Amino acid sequence: GSHGDVYAFFSEEGALQHGWVAESNRLERPGELKRSEIRYKPGDSRVVYRGEMKGNKRHGTGVMHFADGVVYQGQWEEDYPSGFGVELYPEGFVYKGEFKRDCRHGLGVLQCPGLAYYGAWQRGRRHGKGVERLVMRGVHVEAFTVFDMGEVKDRDRADYENAMEAREVRDAANKQEQRANLFAETARLVGVRVNNLMDALSQAKRREMLIAEGYEDPEDEEDDDDKPKKKSSKKDADLEDLFSASTKADKPKGKNKGKDGKKKRRDD
Repeated sequence: GSHGDVYAFFSEEGALQHGWVAESNRLERPGELKRSEIRYKPGDSRVVYRGEMKGNKRHGTGVMHFADGVVYQGQWEEDYPSGFGVELYPEGFVYKGEFKRDCRHGLGVLQCPGLAYYGAWQRGRRHGKGVERLVMRGVHVEAFTVFDMGEVKDRDRADYENAMEAREVRDAANKQEQRANLFAETARLVGVRVNNLMDALSQAKRREMLIAEGYEDPEDEEDDDDKPKKKSSKKDADLEDLFSASTKADKPKGKNKGKDGKKKRRDD
């Protein structure tokens, strides 16, 4: 159903990390999530979140853009990436699968240039059985590997006696990859919807606040250039700066990470 218009405010403390926030202004029914945008201040490892929230926590589906170029699309639970999601890295790495409290946890597929891993994860590290597929001299080679928190305990060619088990592990990871793709696409569509709401907010709120400050309706100014305009002041300039800042994400200049804003760890 419709999520209505949006309103906006600046958070001064707490989980919102001093960022710009916009969210649905319609009262949610019990259990219903609101769609919001959070733009984080410079210095935070996060840039912008667009998605669903429960109270002041990211919860449901949403998209987070990080300052280092990493993008997470998928499910959130109690302010953490949890459930199914897709993690995209600017270097070309892609992880699709399960997450738990901001860590790869469960089954998933990690695609890297020249290498792929299908299998189990625990607290962000490869753990349990998995299949490694790499390209050697133009030929795809598969290994059936057992990991213990990122360390290789056993590794053999995925053929002969290992072939059946390797295929089962790979198929199970592929199923979770497909589920992650579905939730990532849902999160992307929610993000598009939130972005459209923000566009409407920036136009409507700007017009409303300028009129409150004593200006004529900005839409009427285009039709009647002879109407007297209010003399500009520092306060007016600050107002313009506010709305200019609200329409673009601040680019962080440092690595001051929030509680879930740490750079995702990637196993070697």
